[in-house]
Amino acid sequence: MKYRNIVLRLARAFWSRSIRMLRGIVAFPADVFWTVLTKFIGIGNYPPIKDVNANMSTPVEEYWTQHTVNSPRFKSAYQSQKYLEHRFTVYPLFKELTGLYG
Repeated sequence: MKYRNIVLRLARAFWSRSIRMLRGIVAFPADVFWTVLTKFIGIGNYPPIKDVNANMSTPVEEYWTQHTVNSPRFKSAYQSQKYLEHRFTVYPLFKELTGLYG
């Protein structure tokens, strides 16, 4: 009984390795085939995206619509840096939580 379990384990291990090896052998030509085919005929058209909630907004969308910061366009890197420094002073831990430097 003990030897039977060992033999079964070895057989399963051999079988799974063989299957993995065969999948690799078959996958490579298939990869090459699909790569060459898409190069010649293109990828094709993407399916249209349908928005089922076109007229409805989620609570997350409503929150971020009200709380997104709209920063002005900066004419220089210095202005951008000054604005970031201002944000760091106004919002505690903003610098640490966003991972920004300034």
